[in-house]
Parts: sequence; structure tokens; C-alpha cells
Amino acid sequence: MRGTVANTDRGWFEYLRGRPDLSEVNFWSPSPRRSFRGDLMTPFFFRLKAPVKAVAGFAFFARWERLPVWLAWEAFGAGNGTDSFPDLVARLEKLRAHIRYEPPPGPDEIGCSILLDPVFFPRDLWVPEPGDWKERTQGYRYYDLDVDQGATLWRRCQEAARAVAGRSYDHPSSVVERAARYGAPQLVLPRLGQGGFRIATLQAYQRACAVT
Repeated sequence: MRGTVANTDRGWFEYLRGRPDLSEVNFWSPSPRRSFRGDLMTPFFFRLKAPVKAVAGFAFFARWERLPVWLAWEAFGAGNGTDSFPDLVARLEKLRAHIRYEPPPGPDEIGCSILLDPVFFPRDLWVPEPGDWKERTQGYRYYDLDVDQGATLWRRCQEAARAVAGRSYDHPSSVVERAARYGAPQLVLPRLGQGGFRIATLQAYQRACAVT
């Protein structure tokens, strides 16, 4: 099984660590130019950069899309790691200024990795980064979670997750059923993880009306 270790914005992490009610989050990047193609429902680890240099949580990868900023907010709201759309725009502009990225003319888009079932560790449970992690890595790196340092990382993160969430994350199959994203029966069957479902539907029809 292959997992992904990704450099993670500290502000995004700290905000979402305080929102355990969110079962779906948007791990976005200020530029959509580099797509991410992870394996469905595999672990996606949140690595905090120097001086921390630790893995502080993980989620399960659902899909990647390039989306207009407004649509990312409408679909995921606080799952973007901010309280409001203006806060999202302000953080986006700050990050773009830091990396000197100027978006091209046209719709303002960002890269969006849609993640399910996130778990964020308190500081005392942060897991050391893999020993072979290269500090020059800008985005992410894949690891085989069945052997060597990948296996050690996955085991330690499972232990931390059990301590935080009180349930097992032994294998992605343990969350596949939850990935159907349905809640308890009511007068209607409410779909959870609505943001990812909405994006998948919009992309399937090229963001056009399926009827007209």
C-alpha cells in the first residue's frame, strides 16, 4: 500500500485540529499547475515543516481537482482551513506572495486534494518524519507503507490515531464503508461529505447543466 507524506501549512493544520466535527477537508495549494494523483482511499500524512519536522496527522485521499477559489469555498467551507471566504482569499494571497506566484488571466483556480476522515494529533503524539525525508522536498513524497520507514510511519500514526479517535485505522478498507458518506436515516437520507460529491458531479458534467 502506498501513502503520501505532504508538507502542510501550519495555519491550515491548527485551524482544522480545532474542528473535529469535519469529516471532509480540502488540502489546497495556491497553484493548480501541479496535479496530484494518489491512490484512492490511501493515507495522506500531514508533515509540519522545520523547525517541527514531524507528522501531525493524516486523512484518506478521495480525489484531486483544480477548482475556482469561490467553488472550493462553497463546497468545503471551513474544511478549507479558514473561518470565512475572505480569510481564505487572504491566506491564499499571502502564500502566493511568498512563493512569487502570479495566477494567469481567467478564473482564479487552486489545486484541491479532497480528503476524508482526517485525524489531527496533539503535540505530544506527533510522529517523527521519515529518516530519509529530504528537506528540499517542496510538496509531497510517496512511501510504501508495508516496508521500512513507510511501515514504521504508518504503525506509529495508527497508534496516535487510536489514542485520539478511539478507533482503528489498520487499513483503508476500515474507512471505505464510511466513505459512502451517508448519515442516519431521517425523512431523507442526508449525504455526508457533500463537498466531494458535489465536485465529482460538477466535473462529470464539465460544470454545465446536465439537462439543458
